[in-house]
Amino acid sequence: MDTTSFQSPPRLPWLVEWQSEGTGPNSITVSLMDPDNGSEVNMIVDQSGTGELGGVNLVLGNTGTFYLHVEGPEAGWTVWIQQQ
Repeated sequence: MDTTSFQSPPRLPWLVEWQSEGTGPNSITVSLMDPDNGSEVNMIVDQSGTGELGGVNLVLGNTGTFYLHVEGPEAGWTVWIQQQ
């Protein structure tokens, strides 16, 4: 799924926090995408395991207007973006 475009926090670093739901084998990837040309700017989440997954990653080198491309469990996921 692609999110709507958003303006990143104005200062680096910024945080991407995620949580995916489910009880069985589970994986989630989240890529930061450039809305102008659709290219991947940064892979910020790449996690797999069993049951619920979650974590926090720092984005250290990119500010601007982006959207997220998320591939994850059908059970659902949530992604938060905030200033560090």
